[in-house]
Amino acid sequence: MKLPLLSEVYPFSDRLAELHHGWTEGKLFKRTFEAESIQKQIVLVNSFLREQGFDIILAPDVFNVENSYEEGDFIFHKNLIGPNQIVLVYEQPLGFNPLNEMMKFLDSFRSERDWKKFHTSKNLSMAIGSEAGELIDLFLWDREKDVDEDKVKNELADIVTYCLYLANNYGIDLFDAVIDKTIENDKKYPVDKSKGVAKKYTEL
Repeated sequence: MKLPLLSEVYPFSDRLAELHHGWTEGKLFKRTFEAESIQKQIVLVNSFLREQGFDIILAPDVFNVENSYEEGDFIFHKNLIGPNQIVLVYEQPLGFNPLNEMMKFLDSFRSERDWKKFHTSKNLSMAIGSEAGELIDLFLWDREKDVDEDKVKNELADIVTYCLYLANNYGIDLFDAVIDKTIENDKKYPVDKSKGVAKKYTEL
């Protein structure tokens, strides 16, 4: 499965960093490149940067004087963690998770009203089902030609809100959860068997 480019994703989650063979520390993405010589390490780094849509290229003599080099949002360290490796450190321009920010906004809203006590997992799961039913009703009897888009927007907002509250109950990062589920579906539905086909994976 083709992953989104590092240069195009904000924010970078722990799971997405792992899929790019790195890790996160706050809003920093880090990745090591190991090879038997500094020249080969630099080749690996440059290949990765090109693949990820960045214009930065390390010169062959970049570490002749210093063991670190900084350019733009990147810092490169030679032998920082261990011998025969370069550590790439990328500071993302955007340092917040939109879903986390949305949850803070929603939590503030319900805290003011003392509603959290009503948001048990059972109640929230039932609310999601109820709102999904109201969304379905908008399209019942082939009414999609005349559907009220404001009502669709409102029902979707309710569903997403309750999903965020429910995820919060279990400490689930929905950003990572969606990535993991998509990777799972990528294995179940290979392109060569599922492209343009609306069948369950067990029937492919």
